[in-house]
Amino acid sequence: MGQCGIFVSCALVSDIVNADLFGLFKRFCPDGVIVHVTSSRSQMRPTAQPHADLEIEEASGPDGIAKVLITYLKEHEEAA
Repeated sequence: MGQCGIFVSCALVSDIVNADLFGLFKRFCPDGVIVHVTSSRSQMRPTAQPHADLEIEEASGPDGIAKVLITYLKEHEEAA
């Protein structure tokens, strides 16, 4: 699958497809980070959503998503 790092998906992709993609990504990239951009418009129950390392509201915008991701990476880099 090439180099691994960050996988980003959003609520436009169905939960069942996201779950499959997240599982595939983690199988080949166990240390990779999965980011799921959520929507307040989503009608899905939180328990029905696939697991991601980061859940970020789309209202955060690109800058907000980048800031949360950078903070997450720095925290995990220090722990390693």
